[in-house]
Amino acid sequence: MAASPQSLRSPSAANRARLKQAREIVQSISVDSKPAVDEVADKVKRAGGTLIGEPKELPFGYAFGFSDPDGHVWSVLWMPQGN
Repeated sequence: MAASPQSLRSPSAANRARLKQAREIVQSISVDSKPAVDEVADKVKRAGGTLIGEPKELPFGYAFGFSDPDGHVWSVLWMPQGN
């Protein structure tokens, strides 16, 4: 069911994202080094964010994911030159 233009203007609870029931676009933050990924993970923890996974090596670099207080999903990653 498509949303009507009127319903998109309404801030009612029925029109808010249901973040526990669906996924959305994942926002990504690129940093300059592997230690910077670890630093951001520590800051997220101290700020009360929810880590989805600890920083880890991946085929394309080093990364982790977290959700913010509104439930939006973010990734923080470092990719070596050439990837």
